Amino acid sequence: MSTLSKSFIGVTVHFIEGTNIESGVIGVTELHESHTADYLVEVFINHLLDWGIDQNQRHLSCLAHTINLIIEKSICKTQEENPKTKVKTGGVPDLLNEVDPL
Repeated sequence: MSTLSKSFIGVTVHFIEGTNIESGVIGVTELHESHTADYLVEVFINHLLDWGIDQNQRHLSCLAHTINLIIEKSICKTQEENPKTKVKTGGVPDLLNEVDPL
């Protein structure tokens, strides 16, 4: 598998400690399946459980779906669509193909 086709999800935490805003990484996981809401929720919940954080899964499903929609819309806005063929080109996907693998 090319390094350009690998997908990862990172989970961060941000909180206030006294008068400071603190941040940290809960975890990073390579994604091996289609990025469905159910799969993203599963990965996210596993990170939370690793840290002993218990959450209501119904709310996390909405969060994962919202994140997915934001990313898809953001990528689409970087591309141009051919009016005749409706094929989208350019933007983030083309830029990633130009990056040298690590």
